[in-house]
Amino acid sequence: MRTTVRAVRLHEFGLPQVMRLESVELPPPAAGEARGRHTAIGFNFIDVYQ
Repeated sequence: MRTTVRAVRLHEFGLPQVMRLESVELPPPAAGEARGRHTAIGFNFIDVYQ
């Protein structure tokens, strides 16, 4: 599984235009943790405006 992923991140409060697609390095899972893969996600209205 890849250790670099694409993530939508918000570094400030604002309109949806503040969302940025970034590459993020994942740390290895700790003992007792597992890593899963998402193939699709969705945003709800409230997720964007929190």
